[in-house]
Amino acid sequence: MALALVCTAIASRTVFSSSGAAFYGAVMLVATIQTMIPFADLGLGAVVMNAVARRQGNGAATTNDLVRRVFMLLLSVACGLTALAVSAYLSGLLRTFLDSFVSTSAEMSLAFLIAIVAVAWSVPLGLGYRILVGLDKTHVGIVISGIGPLIVVSSILCLAAVGKIDGWALAVWPMSTLVVNAITFFTAFRLMGSRISLVLAAPSRETKGARRSILAVSSAMLAINIAMPLAYQSHRVILSQFGTADALAQYSLGAQIYAPVLSIVTIASSPLWPRFAAQSDQPVALRKLLRTSTLAFGAGGLVLGSLMVGAIPLYSWFVAGNLTFVPIPVAVLFACLLLLNSILYPTLMRMNDGRAIRYQAYAAVAAALVVVPMAIVLTPLLGASGPLAAGLAAIVFAQLVPLWWVLRQETRRLNDASKPSGDTDDESKEHGRTGDEAVVPS
Repeated sequence: MALALVCTAIASRTVFSSSGAAFYGAVMLVATIQTMIPFADLGLGAVVMNAVARRQGNGAATTNDLVRRVFMLLLSVACGLTALAVSAYLSGLLRTFLDSFVSTSAEMSLAFLIAIVAVAWSVPLGLGYRILVGLDKTHVGIVISGIGPLIVVSSILCLAAVGKIDGWALAVWPMSTLVVNAITFFTAFRLMGSRISLVLAAPSRETKGARRSILAVSSAMLAINIAMPLAYQSHRVILSQFGTADALAQYSLGAQIYAPVLSIVTIASSPLWPRFAAQSDQPVALRKLLRTSTLAFGAGGLVLGSLMVGAIPLYSWFVAGNLTFVPIPVAVLFACLLLLNSILYPTLMRMNDGRAIRYQAYAAVAAALVVVPMAIVLTPLLGASGPLAAGLAAIVFAQLVPLWWVLRQETRRLNDASKPSGDTDDESKEHGRTGDEAVVPS
């Protein structure tokens, strides 16, 4: 993380000092396109994670067949996104979009097209990281991801040296993601013990039951992957349309500290998914793991958030030359957002299949419905703080509270199902009140 932050800081300072706050905001907006459209994987990444995590019980042949079918579907998504991007470029729509918040050249428009195409082809290659999570080898993906910031900083410095940073900087971050995803993809297949050519050429073993199981998870995950970016990754777009250039730059600077710190939480929570999936038939173990992980992640989020409040002004000084360019309230709101996400993530990892993932999808849609209109209203009033305040409200009222209530009801249902038929009400209390007594939902 330290290396990534240093590389990102150097690259950001170079862009900011060379082209100003408005272009820097545009570069950061394009750099996060892939976080805004993860729904492009159709929610199938979650299906792959579950299948790989249960590979021992399902069998290698069944798992390989599922991976093949998912990959072929995602290839078609990449082709479709590429065709749409090229059409938008030729019709001038891409340039019109960029012109809405920054002065655009033909070179910049072409760089934007390259960035979108890179994001499109990162979709099928992103399956590699899902496989690593299912294999409980997230650490391998972390190591490989360290290549990305090195590509970014070296590319930005080269562009600055030849005087081309004003246009081509838009494509640098998405291209680095494409390279990282490609390396991760081939590494994941190697660790899974399967040759890519054999998996992709394997005959289909699909059944109606398997298809229904895939659709049950993927449809819910697709809804989540549409709603969550709309709720929490659309802030820059809202700021670019309803705020000022300085507000967009302030948010982007704060987000460059927030994003890598949040990635620590995300990466740390990823191994919980296969563990929850593997223990899906062990309710006692599930409750214990959820309770412990929620408390641990909450404590970690509090510590990291406190450090972030001090780090954001220093980063602002390094990149923009002004210690107070990012207002303190913005830094505090980023820290609060980190804390709430840290508390929420174990619950999201727990709700990974069946009815649970459907409830998670409902909560994600509710969050999007809260954030977008609220952020649009607050941005002209609060600037960079507006979308952050909307995000905090959504996490608490649309996700944390409803999902904890759902898990509490699920705990009571499991407790009732496990009671012997001859138990009285008094005796049933002695069998365990884990769900009622837990500090966090179980």
